[in-house]
Amino acid sequence: MVKYLFVVAFFFVFLIKPKAQIDTSFWFVAPDISATLGQSPIELHIQTYSQAATVHVVQPANPTTGVNLNLNIAANSLNVSNLTPSLTAVETGTANTIGVKGIYISSNANISVYYTIGSGASKEMISLKGQRAKGTDFYTPFPTSILTDNTLADGGVGFDVVATNTGVTTVLITPRAACVGRAKNVTFAVSLTQGQTFSMRDNNAVNPSELAGSIVSSDQPIAVTISGPIRTAATLCTNYYADQITTSDNIGKQHVIVKG
Repeated sequence: MVKYLFVVAFFFVFLIKPKAQIDTSFWFVAPDISATLGQSPIELHIQTYSQAATVHVVQPANPTTGVNLNLNIAANSLNVSNLTPSLTAVETGTANTIGVKGIYISSNANISVYYTIGSGASKEMISLKGQRAKGTDFYTPFPTSILTDNTLADGGVGFDVVATNTGVTTVLITPRAACVGRAKNVTFAVSLTQGQTFSMRDNNAVNPSELAGSIVSSDQPIAVTISGPIRTAATLCTNYYADQITTSDNIGKQHVIVKG
């Protein structure tokens, strides 16, 4: 009987399709990756399912020079869009400043979206979380026992915020580390309109970074991306990590790892 229940449970688990990254609406802000390590190529991968999809990719706060793609993708297909020519418009820039880098992806059918960085020293695949990435309360996760590469003049541990609603969004940020232009544990407010972004970077006063547990809250839904360079003590090799995080009410104990 126990063996029978185990087999049933096993197949039940694998028959459930993960829904976390399947949606029709995605907001995203791409991290600023060190050019010293390599920040390109960058690509947007869009996967369709049982239905064909018409997909629009835009930067609402930068309609003149931002990304503007209209894609017709067949059912059960993968579309790859090279965003490298628009790298300056896509990647966030100077820390402690407001930018216009937010990306909005909409579709008339279910899709999954991945943002990839293809540099030899900075390979990363970021799974966009759809509605689960949007919210008003976030806690930033960062490595706390792995050294940060604080030798890069054009890179560092940090997070980026994008406003997703029309009108003005007020964002409250409490950084757990001293950051560029901001003091440790001192809450401050930033006002953003739809598609505008704000970037935070650790000033490398402490290694490993203390940014873990920073609080980001808002009066309207936002999305948050984290990133940073880590260095292995044994080989002194550096590699960037990056991810779009979920809201605090979507924090859980079970996670699916995306194969690169």
